[in-house]
Amino acid sequence: MSHRASFLSTSDPRSCLTTRRAGRVLEHACLAAGLVALVSLMDGLNNGTPAVVLGAMMLSALGGAACHQARRPVAVPVASAADEPALPEALRLPPAYRTPLERAYGSRLLQVLPDTLLNVVDIGADHPLTLLFVHGDAGSFDYWRPQIEHFKDRYRVVAYERAECGRSIGPVNALTYSTSADHITRLVAELGITSYVVIGHSRGQELAAFHFATAPKGLAGLVAEGTGVTVSPDPTARAEAERAVERHRHGDHDLRMDCLEELSRPVRVFAPAMGVSEPDALDLLKYACGRWRPSVGIMGGPDVDVRSQLARLDLPMLQIDGAAYRPGRDRRQAMQRFFRRGQLVMLDGVGHVPHLEAPAEFNRQVERFLADIGFR
Repeated sequence: MSHRASFLSTSDPRSCLTTRRAGRVLEHACLAAGLVALVSLMDGLNNGTPAVVLGAMMLSALGGAACHQARRPVAVPVASAADEPALPEALRLPPAYRTPLERAYGSRLLQVLPDTLLNVVDIGADHPLTLLFVHGDAGSFDYWRPQIEHFKDRYRVVAYERAECGRSIGPVNALTYSTSADHITRLVAELGITSYVVIGHSRGQELAAFHFATAPKGLAGLVAEGTGVTVSPDPTARAEAERAVERHRHGDHDLRMDCLEELSRPVRVFAPAMGVSEPDALDLLKYACGRWRPSVGIMGGPDVDVRSQLARLDLPMLQIDGAAYRPGRDRRQAMQRFFRRGQLVMLDGVGHVPHLEAPAEFNRQVERFLADIGFR
């Protein structure tokens, strides 16, 4: 990486204290120069004095430079939600809202690209082995709470909100599977992670698989969960995503409200697994759905075909799926075709979210996998 990590706390204002102190003089200079420039410019325009106007413009430029330098260490790109329709009342939360996981462990924004910051929870940075969690669509790192609590004393656990979700910031219209996989690569590099297993759910498992396909240094294995991994483009899925996102952005059909309505009941059921009350779980759902910026490049599926890359990989992979979800889909065939060292575990009576529906069994299967590959 050519640039070092740039962190912004989303839960502890003290994290920016040093930056604020260092830039205080420049902040004041910025404000003073701007005010003087404004007064001078108005005087010059009113009196028709070219010299005064020119001087005011120069002073304004200097003031702008001071502003830029003063804020440069903590500058963030403009949020890529300009195309989003107004947030429905049902999804509104207080501006100071923080998720239960953020309240417990804090989070910080990590700049992985000039236009992309990821909201990250990072626990146990002194551990040499890392478990990295990738959530599904319209999700948040809180949905991994049972796994984070289970593994945090023995591993470094890192969970982040994808660029189109939560408090993360990224160019939603430019997102693809490939760029999202690159975000994982850059996140690993910025955090100095040297040995890790990546664990993904639903769409997150596919983005994790695209990262896996690049055979990154330090990656010891992949745990995928949900429905089986899609590894090649599907024009039909892309066309459907384009129509859905266009309707969403025009205000014809709000995908965020679909998220809220479809997941309200399951999230209530998952509340005990996440260690929160039902009201807290519903607030978390409002946050996750309301902060989701649907992206065609993600909802439309893979942008490239990675089957050949996967076929060459000699890395272990575990697929954990619920037998009750899409029972007609042949996961085993996909495993044999795409993953040379893939294992498949089907959990009876479990649906699309095994890590929340059956967290103890999910954790046990992950434990077994980590032991089998010597990652302990």
